Amino acid sequence: MIKRSSKKLVDRHSELKLTQFSTKYVLDNKIGEGMHSNVYKCYKISDIEKTQPYAVKVTRDDDEEKKIANRNEYKISKNLLHRNIVKSIELFENEIEGEMHLVMQYVEGIEVLD
Repeated sequence: MIKRSSKKLVDRHSELKLTQFSTKYVLDNKIGEGMHSNVYKCYKISDIEKTQPYAVKVTRDDDEEKKIANRNEYKISKNLLHRNIVKSIELFENEIEGEMHLVMQYVEGIEVLD
């Protein structure tokens, strides 16, 4: 019984590790912050020359409403294609760290409120 539960836990941990943000991307600098999240520039780990930047919104997932809102934002924006809408690329939910990472298209320029 204990061995079976331990194996399930190890399998679940391995599954989470493979879907973590840090296995695919590396953070660069902070480019913005809000009440519930911070936004960073990031690059794929394989992009050694840093040619294709992305933006990642990092949100604490300590609130079920925030989790649902982030999932909905991702589901909606990943399918939209318009020059005035930033496209979502991937969503990572890291249960171990208690964070959600929403990887998005990076747009150079000033903030909307500036």
